[in-house]
Amino acid sequence: MTIKLKLLLLVLPSLIAVAATACGGSNTEVFLSAVVSGVVDEANVNQDGGKSETFSININGGRQLYVHLSLPEGNITGIWNADAGEYIYEVSPGIVTGTGLYIFAESGLHQFFIRSTNPKILSPFTFKIWES
Repeated sequence: MTIKLKLLLLVLPSLIAVAATACGGSNTEVFLSAVVSGVVDEANVNQDGGKSETFSININGGRQLYVHLSLPEGNITGIWNADAGEYIYEVSPGIVTGTGLYIFAESGLHQFFIRSTNPKILSPFTFKIWES
């Protein structure tokens, strides 16, 4: 094999992963204590007619976690736990930053969404989930 072909085979999987993430093709796995920033834009339409960005986190169930969410705009409704069908952290009207507590009942990989009420407005956010 030539050097160029070997290099292409090494780089290609990374390029495919970047393209899938940029196109909204998959969710983003986050880790405890990581600060995550993004913008809800043209991702999945949720049942309320809004938009959402999809994330997943691998945690040990039964532990109390802190959840912090910051919003420069008031267009985010909160962090929705898809597995439990409830908010991990729900934003109150007029609040642009807040911290709450949440306990995942089961261990494993959990999918959650940052939800926006208006699909036509870009909605920036920053969040962090960490153990107490």
